[in-house]
Amino acid sequence: GRRDKFNSQYGGDRHTILVNGVRSSATNVIRSCYLNNGDTKYDRSTIVGHAIPFSSDIYNHGTNYWEGCQVSDYIDNGIYVSGDDGRNIITGCHVRNCAGAGIRIGPNDYVQDCQITMTEQPGYPWSGLWLENGGGQLVSQLLVKNKIKKNTEIIRLTQDGPARLTDIHITDKGTDGRAIR
Repeated sequence: GRRDKFNSQYGGDRHTILVNGVRSSATNVIRSCYLNNGDTKYDRSTIVGHAIPFSSDIYNHGTNYWEGCQVSDYIDNGIYVSGDDGRNIITGCHVRNCAGAGIRIGPNDYVQDCQITMTEQPGYPWSGLWLENGGGQLVSQLLVKNKIKKNTEIIRLTQDGPARLTDIHITDKGTDGRAIR
């Protein structure tokens, strides 16, 4: 496949699926999208050489519903939505063997009934779930299964404000690192 996209000022070919509601009233539904074949090698000198599979970025001011999506074998996160002031609601998604973070959320984002599975070393440091930027995040009914060595932690909490995590189940058969930081 190819990742070329017009309007490089909005991310160019850095993203596989980039969803930005440019108005606060915008609502987007991304349902049952599967990116389970890993990234496409890309050696153009203008970018880092790998893409973000599912993303919203600084241009998102609306609400994105990510429902029942799957992603596997990417090295730049799985679902990366922490850099915007909109809202991302991630439900029923499954992320496998992604480096960076399986699911990376920002202020007021919500994760429910999702799975993160690590069975193969992605070749780069990884965290299962990463909360950053602001606060107000809600995470519930998250299942994390790890069978590999970790360089960091399974859940990384670096947000600036309060967050709520409930019904989190971690099965860690890997080595090194920490479960939660």
